[in-house]
Amino acid sequence: MGFRLTIEADYRSEVLQNIHPEGKDSGGKAVLSFIVGLSNYLALERDDNLDDINQWYKKSEQITGYDYAPLYQSLVDCMWGDGGDSTEYQEEDYEFYLHRTNQKRGDFTQAQFRQFLTQYYERWQPIDKVIAGVDHLLQILVYPELEKLEGFYEPDATFSDFEALQHNLKLLKSRGNTTIRLNFR
Repeated sequence: MGFRLTIEADYRSEVLQNIHPEGKDSGGKAVLSFIVGLSNYLALERDDNLDDINQWYKKSEQITGYDYAPLYQSLVDCMWGDGGDSTEYQEEDYEFYLHRTNQKRGDFTQAQFRQFLTQYYERWQPIDKVIAGVDHLLQILVYPELEKLEGFYEPDATFSDFEALQHNLKLLKSRGNTTIRLNFR
């Protein structure tokens, strides 16, 4: 079983799967893989002791001549995973959440639950900023110097998956949506 990308707009008023307009494979796994690596890279101090994955992102910045942090932060920040539970919980729903997810109080504290609720709202990002990041990313993913990175960047699959994301984001924007979140299930 793999991850699937659900593109949620305006607090779930509209939801799309990451379907490519030309029917190419585009379920969202390549988007998730690339963004996870990018997220980890952007969170680092960028010292010289980077592992192979972060070295790849650093080298890709050098190849393209772009600093990724300002370009892709909204794309990274809208990444969310609800584990397949789309219930919109409130602070008073802690016990209900434990019951629904079959977790024990000690395994998931009330403080962790409050943090989960906070992140639920923080992950919503302006659709224009995310579209701008995806548009730019599609321009640099075609650089022939970018080498495959096992588990994070497969040139054809990554491009196709982001191309589908671009199409779906623009469709949601054309329908008047202003915020989005990428939910990986």
